[in-house]
Amino acid sequence: QLRPVIVDSPFEGDSVLSPSGRLVISRLAGGPEGNSLGYVIREVAATRSGDSYEIDISRVVARLCIPGAKANISFDERFVATHQYEGDTAIILLVDLLTGEQHRITDMPAGAKALFPHFRSDNWLYFYQSNSVCFFIFIYDTRILALLVTCKKISHLNRKMMVV
Repeated sequence: QLRPVIVDSPFEGDSVLSPSGRLVISRLAGGPEGNSLGYVIREVAATRSGDSYEIDISRVVARLCIPGAKANISFDERFVATHQYEGDTAIILLVDLLTGEQHRITDMPAGAKALFPHFRSDNWLYFYQSNSVCFFIFIYDTRILALLVTCKKISHLNRKMMVV
C-alpha cells in the first residue's frame, strides 16, 4: 500500500478530482458568514517517488467566481456543474471552461430544488429535482445545451423509494 500524500490548499474544501485525475476543483472559502467565494481549478501533477507519489497542485488553471455546492467536472473536462441556492430554491449551473460561458440549466419554482449534478461519460448531465411531494431525475445533453427529457419520477412511500 502506498503512503498517503497530503498537499496544502488553504481556504479550499469539497475538492473533487476530474475523471482523468489531471484536475482538481475546490470550493474557495472566505466569504461573509463563511460563504463560498467560488471555485479554484488546479492542475494535478503526480510524479512517482519511491513507494509513493509527489503531488503538485500549485498551478491554478481557472477560478470561477460563482457560489455553489460541491462541483462536478465532465469527463472531457470541458464543463463544471454545480447547484446553488437562491433562498429556499436550488438551481443547476453549468460552466463551459472552454468559453467561460455560464448556463443556468433550471428555472425552479419557489421551494423546489435541483440538486447533485453528475456527468455520464458521454457528457450527459443528470440531476435530481425535488419539491415537497415528488422527486425527479433529469438528463441534460451538454453537446447541444438543452434539457431533453424527464427520465424517472420517484416518490416517497413509507420511507422507501419507488420508481413510478
